Amino acid sequence: MEITFRKSLNGIAKCTVDNCENSNFSKGLCTKHYQSQYYKNNKKGPDKKLNKCIIDGCDGVVSSRGFCQKHYYQNNKETIKDYSNNYHKKHKEVIRNKALIKLYTITIEQYNELLQKQDGKCAICGKHHSEFKVALSVDHDHNCCHGRESCGKCIRGLLCASCNRGIGHFSDDSTMLKIAVDYIDNFKN
Repeated sequence: MEITFRKSLNGIAKCTVDNCENSNFSKGLCTKHYQSQYYKNNKKGPDKKLNKCIIDGCDGVVSSRGFCQKHYYQNNKETIKDYSNNYHKKHKEVIRNKALIKLYTITIEQYNELLQKQDGKCAICGKHHSEFKVALSVDHDHNCCHGRESCGKCIRGLLCASCNRGIGHFSDDSTMLKIAVDYIDNFKN
């Protein structure tokens, strides 16, 4: 089977399912369609016997090494945490890139271009990104895309967490922001 990838305007592959605008996850499908295809092809039929967890009194289905997911995690908590922490340290950029694509439909390269255009500073307060513990937030027009996710076309710039939250509390309403400025200026005297 040959997979043809649809590309969005910013060059990121889209899900090949008709009318689906989500980003490609694997084999030309978004996460939702990939998982539904996987479970459809790998479902356990009623004739297949599912093993039970080896812990007495637990009816959970075996996930790994004789344990259900809950008991496997309880017995391997430190190993799993160490693995997860090491994985995140080694693959920081890959994880960041996937998050940017999923949330804002931009790549790490496009984020870095924005950062360079802004001289590495928050677009509102002008503080350099090195002054913050976390990366600058991607700001987008919530009139275009509601919530955290963005189509990628309505990105305005990069903001520090404080400035991003500040304009968010005013629901991106410039009139309300102007009123707030006037309010503060009236009490400066």
